Amino acid sequence: MLNSASISAICIFHAIALSSVKQASLYAKIYVDLKASSFDRKTRSLFRCHIYRILSRCMAYSDFSLEQLKSQFHITIRPQTLFAGVQPCVPGNWLVEMLSHSVSLAQRMGTEKAKSELIIAPILMEACKQAGEGVTFFSGTEFTVDESQGLKGFCDYLISRSPNQLLIEAPVIAIVEAKNDNINSAIPQCIAEMLAAQIFNAREHNPQSHLYGIVTTGSAWRFLALEGVQITMDTRDYTAGEIEALLGILTHILRNG
Repeated sequence: MLNSASISAICIFHAIALSSVKQASLYAKIYVDLKASSFDRKTRSLFRCHIYRILSRCMAYSDFSLEQLKSQFHITIRPQTLFAGVQPCVPGNWLVEMLSHSVSLAQRMGTEKAKSELIIAPILMEACKQAGEGVTFFSGTEFTVDESQGLKGFCDYLISRSPNQLLIEAPVIAIVEAKNDNINSAIPQCIAEMLAAQIFNAREHNPQSHLYGIVTTGSAWRFLALEGVQITMDTRDYTAGEIEALLGILTHILRNG
């Protein structure tokens, strides 16, 4: 009869062989559930550690689930109003004019790329302009921080408090994830990128007490904040139609984040 170590090794091999990270994760979970009664606590814990270590090598930000984030990084998530006292900002005329055409165009085109280019990027540009010098945002940039933990991949938008546009420098103060139509599906990815930014800032000797994440479809915007291992999710979403309130929040984040 195979001992527990041999069985663990066999299962890890099968997990690696599976083409989908999510399939591998599901396989590992099912195996642990089925075999829990025959393993002691120490063996089950060791098995899970092996699986996480193997899977993290082929994972990227977009592969995380909330369950994995909670287990691996010990985060907690709570709903709370984040920006009740933030004052609105008046958008520049160029942005008002552009959005009057681009919002309906992007919605008719119906792709994530169109919404990102025609709605999200212009709003972020205006927020950076109003925040003043020393704030830079990057689009579609690779942001690999710790491959061993699966913190690798590309961010739709990343904002740092640095004038350097050639490379990302600490501190990273906000992460923006664009999604075509389902905000909830992008929340785990956004949180993973926020955690990576937190590690990046600390590693670059520029830690921040908190940083922000934003998930948006262009039309709807949801804000998150990370402080330590606590994720706070705003209790309301904002729309592109609330452009003054939206710009007020974005500018507040860029100035004070």
